[in-house]
Amino acid sequence: MGFSALPIETEEKMQAGSGALRPGSGRIGGIGMGITMLYLTNSPILPLPRGTTNASILASVITLEEARKFLAEVGEFTSAIGHKATADALSLLLGIQIPVNRVQIVLDPRDQILAFSLHGRLEEGKVITDVQEILDIGLTITYILRLP
Repeated sequence: MGFSALPIETEEKMQAGSGALRPGSGRIGGIGMGITMLYLTNSPILPLPRGTTNASILASVITLEEARKFLAEVGEFTSAIGHKATADALSLLLGIQIPVNRVQIVLDPRDQILAFSLHGRLEEGKVITDVQEILDIGLTITYILRLP
């Protein structure tokens, strides 16, 4: 299934601000900076290694199209998406297979995260089981880079 099968309002819900930080823009991030790992997560978390007392992080909200281009450019990533409906929705939106992978990650220097977070908070005990539910709520995509 391609992205064109989605309703127009879904693309609008996916649009983000126009901040200057962009993955692979030459200014920051991207393959040329010796990036060690790219993680996909379902929240903009900062899982720093045990014993880390400080870290410099750059973050920017990006568009769906920027996320697609970046993933196509980088090619390899580690999914930390732990729920099937979320992985299915991201696979549909990004046009690539996103596996379910319930893992704990650690953000080392030069690691990056593409974080996909819902626009709304779910009711207590609510479990999303359908891709359309995620699309209806909408997502924000945050690009995060831990600086060396």
